[in-house]
Amino acid sequence: MKQKPIPVAEAERIADTYAYDQVIIVAWNAETGGTHITTFGTKPEHKKMAAQGGDRVAEILGLEGQIVYEDYVGKR
Repeated sequence: MKQKPIPVAEAERIADTYAYDQVIIVAWNAETGGTHITTFGTKPEHKKMAAQGGDRVAEILGLEGQIVYEDYVGKR
């Protein structure tokens, strides 16, 4: 099965279903080695913190500069 990006709407659904303010999804495909990060926050400050967390995870995994799907656009 071909991997697909995980939309922000999925992270939002998790936040709504389980009552969390921030969600960071990290997914990995063993066959391709592809990694994907999606972030969501319920309020602007949570969006920013989730995005920062996603950036940190990407840094730890050596994925800086790769596409990360998130619902925060702005200066971190």
